[in-house]
Amino acid sequence: MNIVVSVCKFLESKCYKQIHHPSCMDTGSKRYKNVSIPIELYHQIERIIKSHPELGYTSISEFIKEACRYNILRVLGRIGEN
Repeated sequence: MNIVVSVCKFLESKCYKQIHHPSCMDTGSKRYKNVSIPIELYHQIERIIKSHPELGYTSISEFIKEACRYNILRVLGRIGEN
């Protein structure tokens, strides 16, 4: 499954809320899944991180996790869930 993250609105506003899936909290340890993104999107994020260190991202993974959190909150707000 490919997940394409929209970064357009993300760059306008940062959201630092932590979103956890209940199954990830049962042992207190972090669990990860791999996802694929188009190589063009990967390179675009890489260029943003390298050319804008003032944003504070230290890795592509960090950028993508925050973008996903922001998008989840945006979608949940749109469909009226909290």
